[in-house]
Amino acid sequence: MKKTIVITGINGFLGSHLASFLNQDYQVIGLVRDILNNFRIVDCNYPLFTSDSKSITNLFNRFEIYAVIHTATVYKPKVSIEELLQTNILLPTLLYEKANQYNVKAFINTDTFFNIENSKYDYLNSYTLSKQNCLSWLKSIRGNCKLINMKLHHMYGPNDAENKFVTDIINKLKGNQNKIALTPGQQKRDFIFISDVCEAYKVVLESLLNFSEDFNFIEYEVGTGNSISISDFVQKAKELSRSTTNLEFGALPYRENEIMDAKANNKELLQLGWVPKTNLNSGILCLL
Repeated sequence: MKKTIVITGINGFLGSHLASFLNQDYQVIGLVRDILNNFRIVDCNYPLFTSDSKSITNLFNRFEIYAVIHTATVYKPKVSIEELLQTNILLPTLLYEKANQYNVKAFINTDTFFNIENSKYDYLNSYTLSKQNCLSWLKSIRGNCKLINMKLHHMYGPNDAENKFVTDIINKLKGNQNKIALTPGQQKRDFIFISDVCEAYKVVLESLLNFSEDFNFIEYEVGTGNSISISDFVQKAKELSRSTTNLEFGALPYRENEIMDAKANNKELLQLGWVPKTNLNSGILCLL
């Protein structure tokens, strides 16, 4: 019999890919803010619950849940503080409390590489702060449900939001936009394809039974372990797309306190048997 997992934000980029990837081996249930905003999962038959407290209690009462994977997040700078706190802090805290109450094996929290201790990087500051506070609250909750933090590096792939960096660049190159204004592009990022991210979550789920009973927190950095400059990434995308777009490096300034090199320390994840399979060329070609 399949174990049951709950994926919050199942209608989002990561959540929808995870659901499709894990559906063969697990019974997948989705948790969403808006049950009508489901264009990424429109042809799927996952049971869906809304993220209000009454619906969440009903969910835990109806199903024997093996693990909760929290992917729901709000990061857009124009959303209200109330919505950001509700989704990024209150929802995961409530779910982790319920997970402990109902003897759920593990709660897998999705974090970001922006969440660096003592970082002064101002971009998406409220989002990063909420992620920091969320993790602190989760760690403060006592119980037997294992807390696992997945710190994702620069994830990309099909069906991501149009305003995401990779999607935006690819679309402009495919459309042969006249020019793209960019920073000097020397900042480096660890680009990880969505299928490799999903495989990382699957490997962690499959490893739960092997984890020591006395541990209560573990963190995995999800990335290839290698970084590439933004300028090299964009030029590679232009080459593969055969675009005529003019790349104007240096037309924009770096963001304040820019992170100049970010790459995953994925040693612990590799020890579980996970290996990223999609190289940068293959990943970009999937989007073209």
